[in-house]
Amino acid sequence: MFENVQADYDIVIVGSGPAGLSAASRAQERGNRYVLLEAEDHASDTIYKYQKGKHVMAEPGFLPLRSGMKFGEGKREGILGEWD
Repeated sequence: MFENVQADYDIVIVGSGPAGLSAASRAQERGNRYVLLEAEDHASDTIYKYQKGKHVMAEPGFLPLRSGMKFGEGKREGILGEWD
């Protein structure tokens, strides 16, 4: 079944969601030997499963805020602790 599959890669990318596709693109640009693995029969199953109307960003240059809630950056535990 896998007789003709290359087994020597610089990078193995698991999942072809937005991050996986971005990683594959960057690997290609840099000339890395990579393989992109996807469990489904189509690319980017993550986006197929998003709720209808979800904003999908091409890059993080703009992030639409959905609420007026403000909080500072930090570790998960610290942020959640402030909310308790």
